[in-house]
Amino acid sequence: MTESEKSILFSCREIAVLDPDRGTTLVQHEPTRRIYVKKEPPARSAGVYRWLQHHYIEGVPEVVEVVSVPVAAIPGEAVKTRESGQPVNSISVSRLTESPFSSIEYALEEYVSGQTLREILSNGNLFPVEEAVDIMEQLCRTLQALGNARPPITGCDLDPANIILTSDGLVRIRDLRSAGQTFGQTFSDMSDNPLPPVSKTGRARRSKVGNTDFSNGHVKSLQTDLRGLGGLFCQLITGHLPGNELPGGKPGQIIRRCMESHPSKQYTDLQGLLRDLDACRPHPTVDHSITSDSDAADAAPRKHPYLLPGFRSGNPLHVLAALFAYILLIWLSLTFTLDKFPPGWQMWVERLVFFLCGSVILLFTGNYMDVWRHLRITKIRTTLLRLLVVLIIDAALFMLSILAIIFTGLALGVYHSSLF
Repeated sequence: MTESEKSILFSCREIAVLDPDRGTTLVQHEPTRRIYVKKEPPARSAGVYRWLQHHYIEGVPEVVEVVSVPVAAIPGEAVKTRESGQPVNSISVSRLTESPFSSIEYALEEYVSGQTLREILSNGNLFPVEEAVDIMEQLCRTLQALGNARPPITGCDLDPANIILTSDGLVRIRDLRSAGQTFGQTFSDMSDNPLPPVSKTGRARRSKVGNTDFSNGHVKSLQTDLRGLGGLFCQLITGHLPGNELPGGKPGQIIRRCMESHPSKQYTDLQGLLRDLDACRPHPTVDHSITSDSDAADAAPRKHPYLLPGFRSGNPLHVLAALFAYILLIWLSLTFTLDKFPPGWQMWVERLVFFLCGSVILLFTGNYMDVWRHLRITKIRTTLLRLLVVLIIDAALFMLSILAIIFTGLALGVYHSSLF
């Protein structure tokens, strides 16, 4: 059996052209009716796609197969048609004139649906800091996984147009054409070779932020990825590149450090960036009082990771409001009474149930242990809509609390029902 007979690609038919300049098309596998994306990786990134064919990384589309097609197998009419600038329905040979090899490689990968970050930003929708941090953390973990490849894969295009946000909140790097494999080179090898400064347009000389620069014969490694992340973080929060506008506070500090042109002033690894990103959350999970990368590796978990809502920020007004709410709940629980309930131990059981139900409502409303993020409430960008969702869930919890009290009375034999 020949390779063409075994290949999924040769059983696919083209249904749409996504990017004619790059030879990216949408195809359908006729036997299974599944939708895939067919790409023509340039020679510099072909090894990246071959590696991804055998290693799955959540933050990039899964590469189903990579097929090498000999030039001799491509119909001559297709070559002539492509060179004349006309689209072709058969296998594209858009990279034929660029490749010195006798074959062209095609990558078939899963189709990822969703909106690009550029599409979201173009509609005037900026991201809240906490949601932007979530996107950045996912990208950092993806870049870490790619950097752990052997050889490491670096230089991903981190432009908002190249990053997809799916409906379930997952972040995917759509295209890895600009990525490359770093052979025998580490970040320390580049410590005396800083990147050129970024202009107000967010571009470095000869290379786009987040892209790979092959003009000097090597792949820009961690420095380029960090600057791409910094530029993206700024656009998510402000809608502008770092050269035009920077946010205040901790996010602005992170962006400045990412955009430093000399590696000695940048983060020494993505783990350091992740720690600082976590510090932007309302209640970080790690103590970030240690700021140096060398000392941060030994940073210990926070002493009070389960601090109640109202006490996390240390704001006196928040503390007073929280004390009032907790004292009110305790007082209501101690004085709670019901008709037909005897004043003995059964009433105290009901009061305990009342206290537990009230505590659940208070903790949820105060976003205890970042429960809003786990329920994806923080994905809602409109503040009023987010508040409405919280109130609806509070109302549902209140109704469940009433049911819990009623069922407790039934279980204790105080109430009677024909259903039990």
